[in-house]
This record gives sequence, C-alpha cells and structure tokens, in this order.
Amino acid sequence: MRDGLSDSFDYLDKDNSTYLTKKEIFDALFQTIDTNGDGVWNSTEVKDFLQEYAKLLHRNMKDGWESEVDKAIAEINNGVSAHELEAALSADGHIKIDTFKNFIMDNSKPLPAEKLDAWEIIEEIMLAMGDDNHTEFNEEMFVEIVKDYFIHKYHPWNNTISQKVVEWFHHMNTNNDS
Repeated sequence: MRDGLSDSFDYLDKDNSTYLTKKEIFDALFQTIDTNGDGVWNSTEVKDFLQEYAKLLHRNMKDGWESEVDKAIAEINNGVSAHELEAALSADGHIKIDTFKNFIMDNSKPLPAEKLDAWEIIEEIMLAMGDDNHTEFNEEMFVEIVKDYFIHKYHPWNNTISQKVVEWFHHMNTNNDS
C-alpha cells in the first residue's frame, strides 16, 4: 500500500519538491473532473462532478439545478479552464473549493434516511463472517460493517454512534464469554 501512496504522491508532486502545493492538488482535482482531457470543464463534466459530490454528502439535487450549471457554463463561453476556475475560486488569493459544496447544499435536499433494521445489520455481520463458523471479528471490523450499513441506509455516522456500536460489540463479547 505504501508503494501505491508513494506513486500517487510522486504523480501529484509535479515540481519534485517532496511537498504538495495547493496548486498541485488543485490541478489534480481539475484533471480528474476533466474527463475528456481537453483542459476545459464542460457542462456535462461539471454536472457529473456535482452529482457524485452530492452523493458523498448524502444529498439529492433539486429539480432545476442542471439549468443553473448550464447557465453558468454558457456565461463563460461553454467551458472553464483550470486557470479561469482557479482565478474565480481564489478572488482573495485563497482557493476555496467549498464553493462547490455550497452550491450543492443550496441546490439539494438530504437523502431520506431508510429505516434501520436490526435483523439486516445482523445479516450483514453474518455475511461478512462467511461460511466459516470460526471466523472472529475484532472491534474495528465490527464497527466498519455497522458503519457501512448505516451509510448505505443514508443515516449519519458520528463519534456518538461509533461509541455505541463499540459498546454493543463489547457487550456481546462479554455475554458470550460466560
């Protein structure tokens, strides 16, 4: 894993300084979103990025948000280059990527949380254990499975919930040890 991280770091470190600058990170982000590699974000690329980012934030974009993006792209002549975007996002000299998050939050609503089912959680745990009845879980594995279930059901995950799951894990282990 270290080699993969090291390779990624080396790829991003364009000036070989052994440090990542904000510009190198920004350029990498821009290139990731510029899926056709033409050096300009078009309307489709921006909408795809915003839609994926909204999913990460557990949000559903509201009706009409796409026309806002189309309008903005049309105003800047059907696309925006990395230089133009950097200038727009850093009017005060600091790049503010949260501009995208703010757009999403203003043009979306939270995904509805699905009902949590304790039996489904237990089923997920059993599936993760596989066919081997002797498989044991450590605390970290147990918490990760429950966390994945929560996130899949669009429920928030925070330190309080994590601690309760850890307590649940220890409670089950204590009861099974006797």
